[in-house]
Amino acid sequence: MHTARFHLTDRRGGVSRAPFDSLNLGLHVGDDHDAVLENRSRAAAELGGTIDDLVFGNQTHGSTVAVVGLADRGRGARTLDDALPETDGLVTETPGLVLCVLVADCVPVLLIDQNAGRLGVVHAGWRGTASGIIPSAIAALRSLGTSPEDLTAIIGPSIGVHQFEVGEEVVEALRLDGNSRRVNREGLRPHVDLAGVVGDQLIEAGVGPKNLRLSRQATGRANGEYYSARDGQPTGRFGFLAVLGAAA
Repeated sequence: MHTARFHLTDRRGGVSRAPFDSLNLGLHVGDDHDAVLENRSRAAAELGGTIDDLVFGNQTHGSTVAVVGLADRGRGARTLDDALPETDGLVTETPGLVLCVLVADCVPVLLIDQNAGRLGVVHAGWRGTASGIIPSAIAALRSLGTSPEDLTAIIGPSIGVHQFEVGEEVVEALRLDGNSRRVNREGLRPHVDLAGVVGDQLIEAGVGPKNLRLSRQATGRANGEYYSARDGQPTGRFGFLAVLGAAA
């Protein structure tokens, strides 16, 4: 049995000034670079690590998932230049690496196989969800020997269905039919339960329904505790971080 720890940040406890106040982890949003590095150091410390234990992908709302190891330690932690290119999911079986995805309305997902000692983190916006980021992450874990039924999946805070007003092209891209329970058509435009869609894809990929945990917290609300791009820009990014410990 391996231990796996995770940490979900919010807006509090950092050093960034408005409008990024205060624990912004995103280097790409216009915040002060040194403030972001301090915030990242604080976030890593919550899991017993340092900023140089962090691993980031350069997220592009795609479906690429990278398997990372010791050689990737620190990638993207201090600069965008060496983040894993065009990568929206990270998977590892290496203890001590702190994997991190950044979000501000998109769906953050943590996948854990504690028996085998493997984990993954995923940034699933609607484009990434439509293009297959969830099955890609499951496939990456399969390549290391993990079966989907051995996974625990945790879905963090993301845009609420009442805030996620979309066009019909988004509904079509997500392959949701007119009767889908993930689409609310009470208003003039459809609203999509994106976290619910991600949960459905995890179950379709083999994760047991009893192993799926869905946050009841939502972004997209004015003055909320989590950053929200829909609420107003510029804004920061919060993080879903995870690390494997040594086998017990």
